Amino acid sequence: RRHQAAHTGGTCRVVLRARPDPYRAASARLTARRQGDRAVATATRTQRKIEMPVRSNYSKTDGQREVDVDAGTGALVIGELAGKDKRVIFSPKAGDKVNRYLPSRDLSMILFGLFKGDGSSRNALIKADGTGYRELTGISANPPCYADWSWDNRYLFDCQSQPDGTRQLLRISAADGEIRKVWATDNVVHRPSPDGRFIAFAKSPARFSKILVAPSRGGEPQLVSESARILDWTRDGRYLAIASERSGSEALYLLPITAGRLASDPVFVRYGSCAWGSTNAAGALVDQSTYPDGGYATWLGALDSGGRLADWKPLTL
Repeated sequence: RRHQAAHTGGTCRVVLRARPDPYRAASARLTARRQGDRAVATATRTQRKIEMPVRSNYSKTDGQREVDVDAGTGALVIGELAGKDKRVIFSPKAGDKVNRYLPSRDLSMILFGLFKGDGSSRNALIKADGTGYRELTGISANPPCYADWSWDNRYLFDCQSQPDGTRQLLRISAADGEIRKVWATDNVVHRPSPDGRFIAFAKSPARFSKILVAPSRGGEPQLVSESARILDWTRDGRYLAIASERSGSEALYLLPITAGRLASDPVFVRYGSCAWGSTNAAGALVDQSTYPDGGYATWLGALDSGGRLADWKPLTL
């Protein structure tokens, strides 16, 4: 073991760092290969299932609270997953509609599209307590890619189609709305790293595709996965969470990333569907999974003599 002492203000702090044992590391790799993906999972990792209320297909959650649009009033609301302590964030005027909303990872800020009754649309920012409403100019309320927040809530990353037909990734300041062009892109998903130095991107949030990582200030992108679905970075920025079928069945993996490059083999987490995911401010990865029989079902509704809905019956097709 190597001892390193740091003296500050008359006190001594001793940091112990274990020197890597090459023989033990080689043995661990050999064991992992023999036992397959199951050997890589750690005993300290925990998971729990979150039952999402069937109110909206687009509700966003950090695992404790959710941001959603109230089906009855059309208001943007926040509350506990169980439906308690629901508070209105923003109430649109008659004829207006809230659409495409994206809360920050700590659910303190929300970007949303506001579609007006006169056919116009705009993007707006608002705090979760309902204050600080401000409309953004220069970006479409229905852009060609998915928006994302920086981890410090200072910036939004979004896309805008250019007059020449190309697509540009933009960085928008949440404080004053200043827009800076990042780079031209034909991708749909762009995930900034926690320190803001890199952006991971992919062509689709739903299908398996190539995943690349590039410096946010420009530079050569690095391929980190040939075929996967991008989820999000871990809170410490050391890994990129992906869904992949590299072992034959879909599973959640962590890609070790160092200086924007794939550092070693993916780390297996668990088998199962991971349709979409995001890391919350506390560092937990919240991923959406579909049931084994799929994410859609067919139902038959029966109407009474007055044309009112009397009953729903699920159909097995």
